Amino acid sequence: MMDYARLAAQLAQPTTPHGPVVVLSGRHETPDPTPARLAAGYALGSVPLVAKGDNTADEARRVLELTDGHLTVVTSESHMPRAFLTFLRALQHLGREREVRLWMVGVPTVAPRVEQEVEKIACYQAIGDVASYDEGWPYLSWRDAATVAR
Repeated sequence: MMDYARLAAQLAQPTTPHGPVVVLSGRHETPDPTPARLAAGYALGSVPLVAKGDNTADEARRVLELTDGHLTVVTSESHMPRAFLTFLRALQHLGREREVRLWMVGVPTVAPRVEQEVEKIACYQAIGDVASYDEGWPYLSWRDAATVAR
C-alpha cells in the first residue's frame, strides 16, 4: 500500500502536459468516467484521442506503437499508478522505455478504490501486464531528468 501511495503522490505532481493527450476509456465503470476524462483532455489545450482496446494493457500497446517522444495519459486519479505501470510495461515490451516520456493527468474519482487498485496491480504484475514499483522509480527519475535537462 505504501508503494502505491508514494507512486500516486509522485504521479499527481502538477505538470504541464507533453505530447499527444490520450484518454483511457471507462469500460465497465459506473458512472462512466470517460466524459470527465475527455473534458480534462480538452482543458489541457489538446484534442484528446480516446484509447481503444480490451483493457488498459491493450490500450497501452496500441497507443504506444504510434507514439514518439512524450505522451500524456488522462485517467481517474485512483487508476493513475496502475495505468502508469501498465504503460511502462508496454514500453518495456517494445524496448522503448528510454524513448517515450509518460505523463499522467488524474481526474477526480467519485469513490477512490485504493485497495482494489493495489490488488489489481499485484494481479496484473503476476501475469506480466504491469511493471513493478521498483521499475517505475528509475523510469520516473529518467523521465524527469531528461525533461529538466531540456
